Amino acid sequence: MIIDDNTEIIKKIKKGDQESFNKIILKYQNPIFNYVFKMVYNIDDAMDITQDVFFKAYKNIRFFNFRSKFSTWLYKIAFNHALNIIKRKKNQKMFYDKFTENDSFYIDNGSKNFEDKEINNIVENILKTINPVYRTCIYLFYKEGMSYEEISEVMKLPLNTVRSHLKRGRESIRNILVNKYKIKGLYD
Repeated sequence: MIIDDNTEIIKKIKKGDQESFNKIILKYQNPIFNYVFKMVYNIDDAMDITQDVFFKAYKNIRFFNFRSKFSTWLYKIAFNHALNIIKRKKNQKMFYDKFTENDSFYIDNGSKNFEDKEINNIVENILKTINPVYRTCIYLFYKEGMSYEEISEVMKLPLNTVRSHLKRGRESIRNILVNKYKIKGLYD
């Protein structure tokens, strides 16, 4: 049994405490939305998927067995549901509707510095162009702070594949920075 900061709340939810589930929604609503948005790049779809994720989590909370962190279980639901939506819309072009600062890959540190915002924009544009699997691994590792093991569980990939995807994702980003943006010193 893995104990984390959600363990007691989850036990209450399993006993029927709906107010405790509201705490989970408040805690994870924005991170799940941002994660899903990075997969589908469509605000309406991301909102719908996020709502569905919490519905599925509540409906299936009895199956959560504490063998992983609750957040890993929740992200796994989000990943699977978003992947199903992407597959259903495979022939439609999913595009980026409107990008706000709240959707930024990096946490806004309150800086009004033009260079900081420009760097974030460059990173966002690069992330949109790399392989979606690499992008998802990078997002989970850097933005959500998940371990390789947690990413492996969420994405249903072998641990070494996660390591490989992260490495290839970083290499893709580095190549774009060097070749498109002419940033030097990344291979030194």
